[in-house]
Amino acid sequence: MPAPDEYTPEEWSALTAAPMMAGMLITTADISGPVGLVQEASAIARATIEEGGRSSSMIVKTIAADLRANKPPAPDLPKDRAAAQAALIDRCKHAAAIVAEKAPDQTDAFKNWLVEVADKTAHASKEGGFLGFGGTRVSTGERTALDALRSALGLAPAAPS
Repeated sequence: MPAPDEYTPEEWSALTAAPMMAGMLITTADISGPVGLVQEASAIARATIEEGGRSSSMIVKTIAADLRANKPPAPDLPKDRAAAQAALIDRCKHAAAIVAEKAPDQTDAFKNWLVEVADKTAHASKEGGFLGFGGTRVSTGERTALDALRSALGLAPAAPS
């Protein structure tokens, strides 16, 4: 696996931003209330830094360690929800293409990590409830966003639940 200094600054920036992009894809798919947003943001951080740090993939571990030390800036996204989601998916695809070029043996692990971050974000809070009652754990919008990310990354669809 190439070391971080074997990537251009732009490439490394794309790689370190990708897990946040995957999580934000879910957050923008179905906007939660303030508590839900905090839960989803926490899930992104945990899945990115803690779980990424335990990965057997060196690229994932290295990115997680970098993110523990250096938080990426918030991305500039279009205001339109559909355009923002398309941009987030494109950035994840771009990052996966960089890994495929420079560390092909790490590509599947990287793609699966992005989907795992998105999935953990989707499961972080209920959507559509009131004061914690009712609602659904993963909304239709979140499920659609997860499927779109999997498809864009060339991964098999999730097994039906």
